[in-house]
Order: sequence, then C-alpha cells, then structure tokens
Amino acid sequence: MVAPGRLITNAHLIRRDEPTITLGDGRRADARVLGADPDADVAVLEADTGDVAPVVWDPESSASAGAIGTPVVALF
Repeated sequence: MVAPGRLITNAHLIRRDEPTITLGDGRRADARVLGADPDADVAVLEADTGDVAPVVWDPESSASAGAIGTPVVALF
C-alpha cells in the first residue's frame, strides 16, 4: 500500500476489473483498478484498507531493488 486506500501490484496479476485483496491481518477487501500499464507490468488499485498504514519509503535505505505483487502472499 503506497497511500491510504491505494495499492500497487503487477498488472499481470489482475485477472478481472474488481480484484480482491488480502491484508496482512487476513481481512479481504474488494478493489477497483484505477489504472494499469501492461508494458511496465504495473497496476494501481483502490480499496478500503481501513486503518492499515501505507509503506514508508526510506530514501536512506541501502536497498537497490524491490518487487511488487504476488498472487499468494498477503499485502501489508
């Protein structure tokens, strides 16, 4: 989750217009696709995420790569 109610994932994981997300605590929520770029393989979703806090991006982090989206693991 990158902002309250906004999530990014891989576009190839979106198989329908209204996907379901699973939050880290096991709650599920219907989502709406706000946009997708199949060439970049990125999609932006909107969902009621309740009080779940968005990811905090740390510009001081030594991480040089990351991954988004998974059809199996819950979103945190």
